[in-house]
Amino acid sequence: MPNSQLGWTEKETTAIRREIDWHTVPLVTLFYMFCFLDRINIGNARIQGLAKDLNLNVNNRFNWALSIVYIMYLLIEVPSNIILKRICGRCFYKRNELLFRMGIYVSAASIAGVFGGLLATGLFQIPELGAGAGRIHTWKNIIFFKELVTIIIGLIAPLWMPTNHSTAYFLTECERRIAAERLVHSAGRAVTSAYAIFGTIGGIVAMWTYVQSDAPKYHTCHTINLGGQVVVVCQAIFGIFYCMSENKARGAGKRDHRLAGLS
Repeated sequence: MPNSQLGWTEKETTAIRREIDWHTVPLVTLFYMFCFLDRINIGNARIQGLAKDLNLNVNNRFNWALSIVYIMYLLIEVPSNIILKRICGRCFYKRNELLFRMGIYVSAASIAGVFGGLLATGLFQIPELGAGAGRIHTWKNIIFFKELVTIIIGLIAPLWMPTNHSTAYFLTECERRIAAERLVHSAGRAVTSAYAIFGTIGGIVAMWTYVQSDAPKYHTCHTINLGGQVVVVCQAIFGIFYCMSENKARGAGKRDHRLAGLS
């Protein structure tokens, strides 16, 4: 049946949604995959000799170095996402469509984990480049080439990703209007749990549980890790039921008062 004054059909809506899927979901998944690859770079580089060459195996120097990486990531992650939301405000899906796409997006971390080590091994084999102090070789290849690709993708990302429906180059003018209006007719907004920040904090904690003094069996480290996994599972279960309850309340209009005065 037609919807709204534009008179679009469910078939047209499905076609537009699939068009948006093909042009956004693969891209954000790719972006997150490289984001995660950047975070595991230093671990792969250590295996290939980074800690030995830089003398990071004494006095927990490697732990301090990696902690600085994660702390900076943590400090930048939240403000940058707030700024992006205010500047771009991308939203292409209704609340009942969003979580499935987010599941695909988050799966990029697992994809990166699967072939990150294999990619690092391949980059390690690249012949030495440069001369003198600027020589790039072995573990430096892993850092240099991965970061180079990430920088390039980051620079062209704004050109790939549309800011909103009005700038979606893959949609016709009529499809843009339908895509925007169908969200207006979606009751309220959805709530989802943002746990990405806990992953970064977990990385910092892990740096100071897996220390050389506990090697080689790492009893204390494994115990802390197991306890953390239990907490995460409980947190995830709580988050699922909370989101279900909150979205049900929003769907019933019980949170509409929060939208009063908002455009």
